[in-house]
Amino acid sequence: MKFAEKILSIIFVSLLFIYVPLLAQTSEETPETADSVDLSNAKIIKLRDGSFYKGGTILGLMPNGYGEQIFENGEQYVGDFVKGKREGQGTYTYKDGSTYSGEWSQNRPHGKGIRHFANGNTFEGYFVQGVIHGYGTMNYANGDSYMGMWENGQRHDMGSYSWANGDTYNGHWKDDCKSGEGKMFSTDGTRYEGEWRNDQRNGKGTCHFANGDSYEGQWRDGMMNGFGRYIFSNGDEYVGDYRGGKRSGTGVYEYANGDTYEGNVVDGVIQGEGTYTWANGDCYKGQWDKGVFEGHGSLTRNDGGLYRGDWHEGVPHGNGNIVSGTDGHRFSGTFVKGNRHGEFVEFDKEGKRLRTITYADGKKVK
Repeated sequence: MKFAEKILSIIFVSLLFIYVPLLAQTSEETPETADSVDLSNAKIIKLRDGSFYKGGTILGLMPNGYGEQIFENGEQYVGDFVKGKREGQGTYTYKDGSTYSGEWSQNRPHGKGIRHFANGNTFEGYFVQGVIHGYGTMNYANGDSYMGMWENGQRHDMGSYSWANGDTYNGHWKDDCKSGEGKMFSTDGTRYEGEWRNDQRNGKGTCHFANGDSYEGQWRDGMMNGFGRYIFSNGDEYVGDYRGGKRSGTGVYEYANGDTYEGNVVDGVIQGEGTYTWANGDCYKGQWDKGVFEGHGSLTRNDGGLYRGDWHEGVPHGNGNIVSGTDGHRFSGTFVKGNRHGEFVEFDKEGKRLRTITYADGKKVK
């Protein structure tokens, strides 16, 4: 027993002789501040990953404190180490020429820092485990810039984007795209405020166009789509359906001169069934084609006069009836290009047949 204790004592003393000088050496090689470090004469050691290192160490083997590490691929790190890992403040130069300077944790950019990318972009802000995450500003090589929140390297939540041409967007982002509520201002005077999805106007929003027109309503994939209200700079107004950026469906026009239209519209043009009322009281109700009367319809004058029948290219053409606004007499016959042509039968207001008149190109023959 005594012999064993004696052997242990000898081993303990021997270890003291070995490690005490090494601990003293470690203390000398680990500076408190980077500013006081001169690595020009520091010993260079090769690490297990094949990189070369000079600076503070633990036992002359593990980087600790301030130092410089050069990797086999030519990349370089200068800064703080803790127990062999990049930890604290430091600058990393990548093989493509890009750099990161800032806070590190567990060998990764973590905290606040500045990243200069090889493509000319520069980011200043926060990183989490090597990825841009949190608040920061990206200045792009093309002159654009973004200032706001990031998530996993993408624009996310609230942020402001400025284009090199002067356009700006301020609002919500998701997955690097404008998504949610936001406002965009263009240098040509166009302003949009409303909902976005996948970088495009989607949902409800209001746009003031450069020409003075404005639209308030539904959007889909950047185009007016759904129900909306459009006010023209000349005072005209349309309220109704939109499809693919054009007035299509049913709607109401109110013109600045007092005229109104209510009915079908296709690609911004009156088409199908609809009623047009003039400011003077005249009214057409019937079928349309490309903005003109076409098919069957009736035109009522403000004096009580009426035409009901067939139309072609905006004028009576085919079978029709005219009712006089003065005595109520009805004339029934055929029209060609707006003129009475052929036999017309005249009836009084009670429906009694009075006479037959023959016309040729609008002129009485007999």
